[in-house]
Order: sequence, then C-alpha cells, then structure tokens
Amino acid sequence: MLPPTSKKSYPCHLKALMPPTFSYRSWYQDGDQLYHLKAVDAKPQMILNLMENSDWEACSVLADKIKDDALNIKDIIIVLVDKYGHMKGIAALLSEDITTYSNDGPFLSALYVSPAFRGQGLCLDLVTMIEKEAMKRNYHHLYALAHHSQLYERLDYHYVGHTSDDSGHSLKVFEKELGTASSHVITKEKKCLI
Repeated sequence: MLPPTSKKSYPCHLKALMPPTFSYRSWYQDGDQLYHLKAVDAKPQMILNLMENSDWEACSVLADKIKDDALNIKDIIIVLVDKYGHMKGIAALLSEDITTYSNDGPFLSALYVSPAFRGQGLCLDLVTMIEKEAMKRNYHHLYALAHHSQLYERLDYHYVGHTSDDSGHSLKVFEKELGTASSHVITKEKKCLI
C-alpha cells in the first residue's frame, strides 16, 4: 500500500499558478486498490512503475504525461491494482487524446484490462467510473477512439467518424451522450470482452 500523501494548503490565488502534480485516493474492494490519479498533489511511483511496465502502450504514454505534468486539471486516470500489486486495469478521462478530432473531447481513453483479469466485468466497471467522473465535471458527451467498434457499440457509444492518431493510424471515433449522474446506469449484461 502506498503511504498517504500530505495535503498542502495554498491560498486560492496561488493554486491557479501552481504546476499540477498528482494525488491519489485508494480504497479496498476484495483486497484490490483503486487509485484515482489527478492533477493535484504527489506522484505515486509504484503506480507509475506499473503503468510504464504494462504491455499496453497507452499506459506508458499516460505515465509520461503524469511525469511531465501534462494532464489537464479535469483529467483523471483510474488504475485498479490487485492485493499483490499487479495492475488489473486502467482507464482515463482526458480532455485531449492522441488525436485532434474536430469535436475535441473529453475522451474515454486508455481503456485496458490485463489478460489475466478479463471476463470479470472490470472493463464495464472502469467505463462506468469514467462516465460518472465525466458527468461530475458537467461533460455532456464523451468520445472514444478505437480500431474496433464492438466494445463501444455494446456500451451505447455511436460511431461518428474517422480520424488519425499522431502516427497516422486510422481510428474510429465514437460518442456517447451522457445523462445526469443520478440517472446513469450501465448494466452487467453489456459485457466487455477486454
């Protein structure tokens, strides 16, 4: 378990001038820990190491954004770690993703569940958490970029076009209209296969 971070208190007029760093909060769920990484206090090295060593390329890209203080104040990265310190899954809410799409963000990004933990509904849980975070931030739409469409279509995302990532690879763009936090429900029947 990571040591608790100390909360620094700055006057409101100085907070806007402070460069973003990271804080996290965690809670246990059957021995698992869920970390919310935001642009506010300390950088948890254990989580950065897990992200950098993941076989999912987007994890290392996010780790670099964290280290470089390159996330927007509204961005959040959710990392699920099992009781043995293995990363089970990750998802991010980003104001900017790996492409410039004409209807810029926010984006459900870097959605990934480690192969050993697939088929347990973790993908659905991660998507639900990101969508709730988006609604807390008063976002009315959420975009996702993908090579394949089945996952997002099952989760009520609608295809809205194509774009290219920074490397020139073609990606499908999906959009979901978000309701209010109190009316938001995703059921387990909408199974994720990743």
